[in-house]
Amino acid sequence: MRPSMLNHSRYILIVEDEPAVGALIATTLRMADYEVTIAQNTEQAQDALSSSVYAAMIVDWMLPKTTGIAFITKLRQDSQFRPLPILMLTARTQENDKISGLDAGADDYLTKPFSPRELVARVNALLRRSQPLQDTAEIVVGVIRLNPAQATVHYQPALAVYNTMTDNTAKRITVSHTEFKLLQCLMLQPKRVHSREQLLNQAWDKDSHIDLRTVDAHIKRLRQALLAVGCETYIYTVRGIGYTLSTIV
Repeated sequence: MRPSMLNHSRYILIVEDEPAVGALIATTLRMADYEVTIAQNTEQAQDALSSSVYAAMIVDWMLPKTTGIAFITKLRQDSQFRPLPILMLTARTQENDKISGLDAGADDYLTKPFSPRELVARVNALLRRSQPLQDTAEIVVGVIRLNPAQATVHYQPALAVYNTMTDNTAKRITVSHTEFKLLQCLMLQPKRVHSREQLLNQAWDKDSHIDLRTVDAHIKRLRQALLAVGCETYIYTVRGIGYTLSTIV
């Protein structure tokens, strides 16, 4: 169990090896009433994550010894850190770079040079998406149970009407906050085809400034999470339109 010495909704971990850039990010966030910790490499970042709890993390792509991409990929393989909201901040501006960052596990991607106002807006949006919804009933589709108030997803074979499995033990499906919001949108209206634009409007907000390819990257990661319990086929791609969720395989 990690200590919770800094378990606060306004604490942000910055992973940036250039002191001037790290100081700029820190000053920008402090002016927006955030508390920050700066790590100049992934070893320092790992130590910070092991000793404290952060509301979100900002990671540079190019870091000493390893890349931000590799670091995020490693974190997302650990269920403890999969829900952590992550913003990738980098000078790499090509679309393929952005998709690589999102595929690795970043929730959002901002390029340098950046506007301080946009940086704060992106962080605010990340944290809004991570907040659990109150007084909202559980949603059940097939063997998947989603609890909006607790922001949890479980696989429970006993929920299936014609369940014949002997192991009915509920299993936690670990997803990021963005993946959770996408799954919630799909489960609220199963069998309906959702366009990428509709999913953007429902799972993100106006401050996210993201494009449609971001939806595809997060759907891919959501399928990978569902693959762990054999439910990746619940999400169908409707070519040229978007996605739908159905238990019919």
